[in-house]
Amino acid sequence: MNVKNVLKEVLKIGVLGGVLIAVQSFAFTEPTQVPPGGNVSAPINISNTGQSKAGGLILNTAGAVLGLIVDKGDVGIGTVSPAQKLDVVGGQIHATGDICTDAGGGKCLSTVGGGGDFAGMFWIKSGSCAATFVESGPVGSYSCLKSNFYTGACSCPAGFSAHVVTTMCGGWPGNTAIYYCSNP
Repeated sequence: MNVKNVLKEVLKIGVLGGVLIAVQSFAFTEPTQVPPGGNVSAPINISNTGQSKAGGLILNTAGAVLGLIVDKGDVGIGTVSPAQKLDVVGGQIHATGDICTDAGGGKCLSTVGGGGDFAGMFWIKSGSCAATFVESGPVGSYSCLKSNFYTGACSCPAGFSAHVVTTMCGGWPGNTAIYYCSNP
């Protein structure tokens, strides 16, 4: 092979390589803005800036022992401004296990009052926590926030006693108490 033919081949390869590099550089268009500026959604990350996600968020699909931990702050379901550690607005709260509180020495819905028969629950609001929310049932002036399914009022059916499950003094929705009705 002579030198002239080798130089022609090198030149051909060089020109072809240059053309491929030029085509590749024009094929890529950089984003015009940082996410989420209309290009792609920003990833949820570890920054200290509040972030939102339009779609659902599914956690712990691998079955880790601890699924979700909120170390600081309040958690809102149905609200963007929770006023309590867990603030649920609208709808019902469903649990397949017991619901317990450490308030008043620790009580669970299944064992409040020591009786075995459940006769509903009701939720009241009052101007004063201490004077209204007593173990035997609400006293004084109060308004019914959620009536007992069995009575249609904030009371227990005949033969059943009211027991305080928990009280919430201050905050939203004000001074409230949840009562559980059971056999005395």
